[in-house]
Amino acid sequence: MGDDGHECENCTHVFKKEDIYAAPDIVRALESTPVFLGFFALSGWVGHEAFYVFRCQKCKDILVDCPHGYIKLGLLYFNCRNCGKMPIEVPGNEEIYRRAEIPVPPASMRKRRKEIKKMTSTLGPKVVVEFGPKVAVIKGKTGWLKKLLSRSRS
Repeated sequence: MGDDGHECENCTHVFKKEDIYAAPDIVRALESTPVFLGFFALSGWVGHEAFYVFRCQKCKDILVDCPHGYIKLGLLYFNCRNCGKMPIEVPGNEEIYRRAEIPVPPASMRKRRKEIKKMTSTLGPKVVVEFGPKVAVIKGKTGWLKKLLSRSRS
């Protein structure tokens, strides 16, 4: 059990992200695909996240992080201490989205933009956006964006 009461058979409690260790053989074998290290809960967290070791595509530094979101119209990203946000591109990283319980977005920016435009064009001029743990379901719509907007994380 973590210091903050998070108890879970699927994760390990650590005090800070820097305490998550990637074995040298994993680091040596790193190519461009992030490697799943496990679920971890940090001090102060009430839940856990999937952590990965990855090589930054720009500076080639090796880092450990969990996915954050969203950039580029629906892509998750990792943080690089040197380069900032590194998008988790699709195809090739679908399992990262599944572990994070996030619908896998279309691979192309064009398809994501088209779906957003199609959905928002039917909402009308007065759209009220509320932030909170639950998001309203937009009826009659299907696809990746509806799944993203309709999900709830408790």
